[in-house]
Amino acid sequence: MKSTQGLAALVLLATTTAAHAEFSGTVTATTDYDWRGVTQTAQDPALQGSLDYATDFGLYAGAWASNVDFGSGDPNVEIDFYVGWGGGETLLWDVGAIYYVYPGESDFNFPEIYGSLGWEFIEGKISYSWDFAGTSETAFYYEANVDYGLPANFGVIGHIGYSD
Repeated sequence: MKSTQGLAALVLLATTTAAHAEFSGTVTATTDYDWRGVTQTAQDPALQGSLDYATDFGLYAGAWASNVDFGSGDPNVEIDFYVGWGGGETLLWDVGAIYYVYPGESDFNFPEIYGSLGWEFIEGKISYSWDFAGTSETAFYYEANVDYGLPANFGVIGHIGYSD
């Protein structure tokens, strides 16, 4: 009887979570896909898209894809799978993980974890990979971001980053 009640509670919780969640997606065309200051498309255009799932209590997951061009014989597509949890209104926080996948070139695939803290419109973030670009080398990326809203749906966005 107790396991049936526990199962029923779990189903109700899952139903409630699904009722307070949202799917979204994007499609982007860009003149060059740059990642951390390095072109990923040999300075050629890229077509990108994402499918995202987010709950009201800050959990999110999704996939993002783009064409890439690292030279002849290298991968032509990048797909990033990500999951995380974030929140806050004035004090902002976010933690998560990304797995970068290059179909046809699994040696390039690599994981990354990240965490960020922010205050209103300013954010600091650290990302870490223990197998950067499939090289078995560790890598950190430090970044600072500003996203300040202005009247009439305008805004100021700034980013600075450092790869180590």
